[in-house]
Amino acid sequence: MNIEITEAVYAFIKQYIQQYGYAPSLREIASGCYLGTSSVLRHLDRLEAWGRLTRDPGRARSMRLMSQSSEAEPTLGMEDKLSAERK
Repeated sequence: MNIEITEAVYAFIKQYIQQYGYAPSLREIASGCYLGTSSVLRHLDRLEAWGRLTRDPGRARSMRLMSQSSEAEPTLGMEDKLSAERK
């Protein structure tokens, strides 16, 4: 999975929340980032694993961005390492 796309998803969510005051839907993220909804879910899972956002399962528009100051540099997970090795 491409880290640049994950960052683009994060940037879209951040901009959307700043503009509208609430989180975008999964379909709005997919449309805004030119991705399918299953791809968006994988990027959201990655952002959640990195601690950059939280979600409440089963609740629409429940994404919350974590504080910028507490963010750590993301590390590659096992899926990312395997994908990098295949290239």
